[in-house]
Amino acid sequence: MILTELRKFEKYIDSYTFTQYEQNGNNLRLKMIINFADKSKVFIKEIIINGNKRKYGYNWINKDNELICRWDNAPDWPEIVTFPHHKHVRSEQNVKPSRNIEFSTIMNELITMMTK
Repeated sequence: MILTELRKFEKYIDSYTFTQYEQNGNNLRLKMIINFADKSKVFIKEIIINGNKRKYGYNWINKDNELICRWDNAPDWPEIVTFPHHKHVRSEQNVKPSRNIEFSTIMNELITMMTK
């Protein structure tokens, strides 16, 4: 599925690397890096436990390794209305509400932000 999604965005992607891919029954652990044509990159972590519990992190940085945005569901910002889903915009402390996101949603959002 991820490879199919990647093909949809190939004109924006320079390269990608799977740094971890383990699947055992309904459990999945995935880590990958996508390098974009604008020299930014996104580090992706997806963990699925027993087919439904999901942990994720999408960390997008610019060519100077500065944070652009990070989406995750770590339970570290309980005051955010969309807890545990949130995003960090341009800094670790600038935390905003987010939603439960999927790979294709993030890719669409990244491309939209890149092409503004």
